[in-house]
Amino acid sequence: FENADAPTLAGALKQAVPGLGQRFEGQPLLEAEMRYAIGYALQNLGEVQPAREQLELALALRQQAGSRLDLAEVHDGLGIVAWWESDFDAGQRHFERAMELLQDQQDERARVLRVNVLANWAAMLIDAGKNEQSERLALQALESADGVDSVSAETQAAIWSSVATARDGLGRSEEALEAFERTLEIQREATGEMHPSYAIVLNNMALMYYGMDRLQDAMEAMQRSVEIRRATLGEAHPQTATALFNLARLQTIAGELDHAE
Repeated sequence: FENADAPTLAGALKQAVPGLGQRFEGQPLLEAEMRYAIGYALQNLGEVQPAREQLELALALRQQAGSRLDLAEVHDGLGIVAWWESDFDAGQRHFERAMELLQDQQDERARVLRVNVLANWAAMLIDAGKNEQSERLALQALESADGVDSVSAETQAAIWSSVATARDGLGRSEEALEAFERTLEIQREATGEMHPSYAIVLNNMALMYYGMDRLQDAMEAMQRSVEIRRATLGEAHPQTATALFNLARLQTIAGELDHAE
């Protein structure tokens, strides 16, 4: 009501930010934990700039008193934000730093975090056009996840998606299709189909179909990705815009110009 805006999670998080320093005065690690959580949530909601601000503040606080794992966690978050901004060099630096901090750390939290960093790094490298390095890191992530019960099925699906997309980029279409089918199976079991991560797999699978000259399959998969993103993320999220752009491009190629427009 006071915000004169639609009540959203992103709006609530941003309204909470100004009072954090005062609320957690003298408790730097707790303040860092809150800023990290808010920053990570904001980047998932597509609010990239405020996310980066909160994660940078969390990093500064944890550099004063945090553990190596705490620092690695924030560098992973900042790597994702840099990826969102298409600053792949900065993303690479953050992911590399996270892995350095995790070296020789073998407890459960460190092992899960190592898998997450490798998974995020591999996914970013696909957007950077470095498919060979992406596949290598994704396979390393799967190997690291073996025997770690805390690694979620959704994370494993995301890693398989990177394997599939990287192989497609390397021209190994049949191997890529097998990996995509494995991805969809794991993702469906983990979250069901109405989930943003399922939409990501469909988006990438559609682009692969297009590369295989299977235009109708590509449009159907991309249309489904758009539907899921609209339902789960809303019209204003960057991922919805990405899927709409990709669908419009495919429809233009197919001659469906009214739909594309």
